[in-house]
Amino acid sequence: MMRCMALAVALLAWPAAMSAYAQAPETRTALVARAQAAVVEIRVEPAPPPAPPKRVLRLSEGQCADSGGTWLGDRRCEVADTLFPLPPTPRRDTGQMGSGFVVDAARGLILTANHIVPSERAPTVRLADGRELAATIAGRDEATGIAVLRVEAGGMTALPLATRPPVVGEASLLVGRLLPYDSTVATSGMVGGMLSLDDQGNNLPWLSDIWLIDNLLPGGGLGGGPVLGSGGEVIGIATAIFGREGYGQSAATIMVALNGMQPVIEALAATGSVARSHIGISLDCDKGACQVAVIIPDGSAEAAGLRVGDRIVSIDGRSFTKAGQITRYIAGRPVGSAIALSIERGGVAQLVNVVTGSISALAAPVED
Repeated sequence: MMRCMALAVALLAWPAAMSAYAQAPETRTALVARAQAAVVEIRVEPAPPPAPPKRVLRLSEGQCADSGGTWLGDRRCEVADTLFPLPPTPRRDTGQMGSGFVVDAARGLILTANHIVPSERAPTVRLADGRELAATIAGRDEATGIAVLRVEAGGMTALPLATRPPVVGEASLLVGRLLPYDSTVATSGMVGGMLSLDDQGNNLPWLSDIWLIDNLLPGGGLGGGPVLGSGGEVIGIATAIFGREGYGQSAATIMVALNGMQPVIEALAATGSVARSHIGISLDCDKGACQVAVIIPDGSAEAAGLRVGDRIVSIDGRSFTKAGQITRYIAGRPVGSAIALSIERGGVAQLVNVVTGSISALAAPVED
């Protein structure tokens, strides 16, 4: 009797289990389709080739004209040094290609990685429906590694941004334009973990959380594309491949997390830059203790009376052990904020109040 009841329960549960199993691929398929509709291709035309170097030869005026040179007089002719360039001709700029995604369809805002769009050249954006549009760079932010473009177009699809940080072990779905194959592709993986703030060398953004995902880029062009989390929202922007040997088991994809990034996006869209606080110091941190190494002249720290060698015990009652942590905390305060530094000078505890100044970009923290 009990065996029959168990069999009946199993048979009743079977259709529900099969239904859930059947729906799972459809759910991911729908998610990929929604992301593909929002992903754009970004192209930046190559810079014009540099003029070849010049050299001055002793020629007659007629020989100079035959050589296409510029006659300088006194048997001196300036010609292009194409045979023996000195210095060597710089490597030709082949342009830049990457991905991005629509983050605000009503305002035509597109989000991408900062390195995708050089500031001196206007990019071209190709939408999912094939339209190619000239885009303007609303703003670039090296500190967080993101850039905002603007296009004039209707009928676009936007992706929502996550308001929470990524979670180690959650699914990650990277979508982008695979170039030069003219395809939009998706690759699934998992969020691996976050890099320590002070271990983010190699010119990575220093005011963003940098996370690793095991979605390896199958080819060029996916940089700047969205990384979607398990809830379907964009948890990060693909930035680079991390690994000494490139592709393979030793490599991972780096993404910039987007939680808390909405104020940065709004500032870039509105003004083209982000106002951040600083107090004008450089720090040396060793074994959890940070002390002032450099004081920038005419900065807030100098005005408040900080000195080289002062040990930072706490800021606003918070303890820090890394220079990057202090840089990020101060940068996140509103410009003109009063912050309280508890310091130790010559073995004597003191409290110093500093009013933060403003700079458009911060120098990456340096530790010895």
